[in-house]
Amino acid sequence: MKAKKEHEALARATMRLPEDLWRAVQHRAIDEGITLAELAAKALREYLKKGGR
Repeated sequence: MKAKKEHEALARATMRLPEDLWRAVQHRAIDEGITLAELAAKALREYLKKGGR
């Protein structure tokens, strides 16, 4: 598990997801040993890096 940046500013977000996607995300976070927030940030960073719009 990666260490979080010491003074990283955080924002709060609320979203609605299909239940099957939510369950899959929860299981993936557990499998990777990270929080849901860390998994979401990782996925969003990868999406933006690939030029996602």
